[in-house]
Amino acid sequence: MTQYSYSRVSTFEQCPLKFKFHYIDNVEVEEYPNEDDPLLLGRCMDNGLEHGFQAALDIYNETIPYNSQKKEWELAKLEYWINRLGKHFKDGQFQIEIKNDWFLGYADWYKDGHLIDFKYASPKNAENYRNSAQLHLYYELMTQFGYDIQTMTYVVIPKTYIRVKKGESEKMFYNRLMETLDSLDPILIDVEYDSKYVE
Repeated sequence: MTQYSYSRVSTFEQCPLKFKFHYIDNVEVEEYPNEDDPLLLGRCMDNGLEHGFQAALDIYNETIPYNSQKKEWELAKLEYWINRLGKHFKDGQFQIEIKNDWFLGYADWYKDGHLIDFKYASPKNAENYRNSAQLHLYYELMTQFGYDIQTMTYVVIPKTYIRVKKGESEKMFYNRLMETLDSLDPILIDVEYDSKYVE
């Protein structure tokens, strides 16, 4: 039997041809991510919240081995959020494997009945997660495995896209970037289990 994951299903929903090329035909496509690649940043954020900024830095440097100003700013943002939020999630379980004959996935964080999935995204897209099937699917399977899930929340870590202004020094931009990040707060999207998302 084929084993599915949330990313496989969402890839199929977005583009069946991409799903076919990647998962059925096993077509290897070399991709060189940009410094602000969403999948890379999300992976770094997840690992950084669990293991600290150095873990995120190692993953980022392995994927983006060259130096650039854009890389420096992306790392500054990652470090800021990992340091700011990491202390709040130290005691929970990270990256819980959810696996059976037909599914493989990883829940970001769980503690005392609270299931959380971290998203590093634009604040304007935060509400879109309310209609995501991801946490509903995790709820369905994790409760079968004995987890007592009482709440489910997407923690949307807000990305900022400010750029260096003309005539602005690196130090000036860094200070403005930190001020911008200080002005932002994570967006919490609470969802209640609905079986229609699993179906």
